[in-house]
Amino acid sequence: MVIVATDAGSSKKAYKYSEFFKCPIALVDKRREGNDDRAIASTIIR
Repeated sequence: MVIVATDAGSSKKAYKYSEFFKCPIALVDKRREGNDDRAIASTIIR
C-alpha cells in the first residue's frame, strides 16, 4: 500500500496516514498550463 497526496496541500494529512499504516508516501506534482483551471499531473515523487 502507498499513500498518495494529490498535491502539496494534502501532504501533511497523507504523511499522518502513512505513519499510521506504516507504508510509503507519494506526492503528485501538478502544473497548470495557460489561464484555465485544468491541472496536469507532471511528476510522481516517492
